[in-house]
Amino acid sequence: MALFQIQNLRSKEIRRKISVNVLLPIDSHREHPVGEKFRTLYLLHGTTDNNMAWLLNTRLYELAEKYNLCVVLPSGENTYYLNQEDRFENWDSFFARELPMLLRRAFPLSERREDTFIGGFSMGGYGALRNGLMHHESFSKICCFAPALELEYTMDSTYDAEDYLRNRGFVEAHYGKGLEDAVESDKNPLWLIGQLSAQGVELPKIFLATGEDDGLLPVQQSIVQHLEAAKADYTAHIAPGSHEWDFLNRNLENALQWLTKD
Repeated sequence: MALFQIQNLRSKEIRRKISVNVLLPIDSHREHPVGEKFRTLYLLHGTTDNNMAWLLNTRLYELAEKYNLCVVLPSGENTYYLNQEDRFENWDSFFARELPMLLRRAFPLSERREDTFIGGFSMGGYGALRNGLMHHESFSKICCFAPALELEYTMDSTYDAEDYLRNRGFVEAHYGKGLEDAVESDKNPLWLIGQLSAQGVELPKIFLATGEDDGLLPVQQSIVQHLEAAKADYTAHIAPGSHEWDFLNRNLENALQWLTKD
């Protein structure tokens, strides 16, 4: 397994350079046919973290080699992987289009939808679900751990909330001043599931896993209700644990098995 650490990837969409890590099993003991391109998982981090989080806290390095999977780990700051219009930063287009395009120029990554996946934890779980649905033509599978759909639990947030994650100012920085309007927009994955289903769109397959002691468990249950109504292809797990890396380490291999089993 080779680790490529890219420190100065220039993005036109977010108008600056960012850091991206790429795990690529080009030196694996497993046989990989010459000329065959790698399946790729774009794996997003949570709030306060960066592109090192998954490498430092999980068995990802080992498991990516085991399943012969390229894993792209970009830094997304605390943006919730949404466009920051006041700063002219198009994170949406960067993750869904520009980043795959740039990396496919540099590495032998498959361009096929069926070989391209997106996943994440917490804020990254939201980013994976939202962007995977928004760009369903690009991603065939979405893998979410404890996705933090803020609009499900912060509608009554206030500006004086001590917890910045529930402070209305922090939430509005991502969704805009009209949180009620955002509920029925493409910033809300639940709204997207209904809209795309009504249009007859083939949704990506979705994997969900949340700890039974995680405060975000009701969010996963709400997502499942919408997926059921849309007759979507999904797998949902509730396992022992809370909102922590130990939970991810115990469940990451199940997710990678699910991603690569076809």
